[in-house]
Amino acid sequence: TGRLVQYTTADAAPEWTEHDLRAHPDVPVADALSALAAEDRVRPFAPDRPPLLRFTLIRTADDRWRLLFT
Repeated sequence: TGRLVQYTTADAAPEWTEHDLRAHPDVPVADALSALAAEDRVRPFAPDRPPLLRFTLIRTADDRWRLLFT
């Protein structure tokens, strides 16, 4: 039988990207959010290489943000 092992490393910084939708006022926010989420969904992770998470911060207005955590 197999044994589960968790390996953590201090230098595995998560991927962090930012998008500012205010730069594209002609695109509806809901459409832009859907497109960014769809792009993120198809990006694979390599299970043998950390980190296995990524963050995308999306600014939708002067006082509004969305955080996509994958």
